[in-house]
Amino acid sequence: MDIKKRNLLIILGFVVLSGFSGLAAYGFFKNTPSSGANTSESTSKQTVDPITKQVIDDGTSQRPESYGENPAKPSLIGFAALLDQGITQEDLTAFQGGISNYFISAGDKYPPSSVVVFSDASCSLPLDDGSVNCSYKLTVNDKTKIDGEFKTDENGHITIGLSQDGKSIYHIAIDENAS
Repeated sequence: MDIKKRNLLIILGFVVLSGFSGLAAYGFFKNTPSSGANTSESTSKQTVDPITKQVIDDGTSQRPESYGENPAKPSLIGFAALLDQGITQEDLTAFQGGISNYFISAGDKYPPSSVVVFSDASCSLPLDDGSVNCSYKLTVNDKTKIDGEFKTDENGHITIGLSQDGKSIYHIAIDENAS
């Protein structure tokens, strides 16, 4: 009888130990996110903008780029293409500020937080005075088309002009050096 009890205890111990190991492995597997699994932190919807071909990710775990800013400020997409045309980051920042100011001030024409997509950038080589002339197109909320031009020079001056249907709708000169 001692041999039967000992064998039964060994088998019972093996079954209990296997059960605990299986539960531990299941818990570890369940808590490890696998690639491609949708968890509440990684759920996102990625779309490709048809004009700029940039991937737009609106993941739920992301803080909006406009966090802490004017809610009427537009979302500017594709403006970084100017960096490939030789425009400096400082000029790009000032340019984006001027474009944002137009859309904020023209709130009666465009809804708050409009999506403004920049495309068809074409910049000239620097002229003798160091200025660069650029032309571009803006698409607002996938509907409205606006033509634009701007000029930047070595001294931190930027001139922005927007036109629609051949009529000027906005013109501003910005001095990056003014505080």
